[in-house]
Amino acid sequence: KLKIMPANSVDKAARHSSCFYRRMMLALLVCALCLLTGASGEALPSPGFDLLLLVRSYPPGFCSHQHCHTPASSSFTIHGLWPEYKTGGWPQFCGAHTTHQAAGPPTPAQNCLWPSLIGPSPGFWEHEWAKHGTCAAPLLGNRTAFVATVLELHEKYNLDVALGNAGVLPSSSGDYAAEDLQEAVRAAYGAAPLLSCTAGTLVEVWMCLDLELRVMDCPPAVRPGPKCGADVRLPRGAEVPPRCRPFSPPWGAALPGARKGGDGARDGGGGGGDGDDGGEQGDRPSWRVAAVLLLVLALAYVAMYGVQRLMAERVEAEEPLLLVGRGWQQGGRADP
Repeated sequence: KLKIMPANSVDKAARHSSCFYRRMMLALLVCALCLLTGASGEALPSPGFDLLLLVRSYPPGFCSHQHCHTPASSSFTIHGLWPEYKTGGWPQFCGAHTTHQAAGPPTPAQNCLWPSLIGPSPGFWEHEWAKHGTCAAPLLGNRTAFVATVLELHEKYNLDVALGNAGVLPSSSGDYAAEDLQEAVRAAYGAAPLLSCTAGTLVEVWMCLDLELRVMDCPPAVRPGPKCGADVRLPRGAEVPPRCRPFSPPWGAALPGARKGGDGARDGGGGGGDGDDGGEQGDRPSWRVAAVLLLVLALAYVAMYGVQRLMAERVEAEEPLLLVGRGWQQGGRADP
């Protein structure tokens, strides 16, 4: 007797194999898309804190109760960028990162926008890096990248511009409602800052940033130094020094025709990236890129293998029925 293999058995196997490879390729494609989406839109792994505080000083207010060694001009300057927990605490002096790390010579923008008001600026910068910058390193990179980021954020969220556009200008007479200052910043950047005063005079402005460096409302547990009352004084200070006028605010302290709102800060921020290890910040997503490449290669391999299998099975399906029996072979009758 002859045994005849059912004609649809090969077709079923081919369909089953085809369905399997299609599902596998679809699953890998979905994984690749998810990973690619995450590479561009997901937050990076937690750096060990919840937010950052961008703290700016108002020199006329600060120096009204401190002995300052430089004239207090009517322009906000940087105090620092501090990692913070949403519960109100903060990390500081973070382990091995506390080793001294040179940042190269300061740029003119750094000298003008981030000065120490009560002592030598290099010591002030060293303190801010050792206490706060080392803890921000998992997110922002090395000291060079940290300084560049601080200058960039100071320009991006320029308090002089936000208040000036709202008509809140330094004045030696009269007070402003504290909520007017907060609303001016909210209107410009999307969230109200925290204000710190001494004897009713504005000393500092604290702005909360999320881990993608976007302005956010500060958590209730995050509190500045001495709070301001309902009214705030914003006294006028000295004129901006000539060397700092390219970075000066948009009111009368600037010379006519001077660049407004920190064009030089952008130059300083960009120049800060030229130091040693300046590429750390840009290297953070590299593991994700490598994973995407490996997944794409795996997807391509599976696709090629699947195509080869489907072609082979189709050839088998198109061959004559396999007849298994005495005196018969695939494709025809054997010679007697």
